[in-house]
Amino acid sequence: MKEPKHKNNRKAQSLVQLLLFAGVLLFLNILANARINGTALYGYLDMTEEERYTLTGATRSLLEGLDDVVFIRVLLEGDFPAGFKRLQSATRDVLDDFRSASGYVEYEFDDPGAGTTEEVNQRREQLSKDGINPVNLRVKGVEGTSEKLIYPYAIIYYKNREFIVNLLENEVPGVPPEVTLNNSVGLLEYKLANAIQKLQLARKPSIVF
Repeated sequence: MKEPKHKNNRKAQSLVQLLLFAGVLLFLNILANARINGTALYGYLDMTEEERYTLTGATRSLLEGLDDVVFIRVLLEGDFPAGFKRLQSATRDVLDDFRSASGYVEYEFDDPGAGTTEEVNQRREQLSKDGINPVNLRVKGVEGTSEKLIYPYAIIYYKNREFIVNLLENEVPGVPPEVTLNNSVGLLEYKLANAIQKLQLARKPSIVF
């Protein structure tokens, strides 16, 4: 039995919208990784006088079109070294901009390492089952060097579905860590907006890297 023509039209329209949005985000991805004399091109083009990123028209349109709550849980609460503190702060700034664009956007920062040893171990075990693995960072302190597990992830919930976003770009041999963090900051809007877009069509949990 053939589907009604209007259903096929809606599917085609949704596919076209998804492809257009993906094209815009892909372009932003290219800009985010482009650099001029060591300066991130995306950040250079998109910084305001207050040194905050402004949302693209595509992202703003996506957020303004939300019809239900999008809840974003960021696993970056806590005290971090300078690099990850910048990623933490930039993520908060982007989410503040998301929330300003839509009253449906809500978020919180969570510390997976908070609580009793038993609680922390149970939480880390569950995160591992969900495909969320920490970055093992060596931190120098007054009493020597210690290891700190950091989870640079955001879990996005929308209409009983969820999407896991890895906020940290993969390290590339020979590329300084600060460059990796710069690229990660530049891609925040792209990754979060892309995840929300996919959640509107997704049927099962996914992970974005």
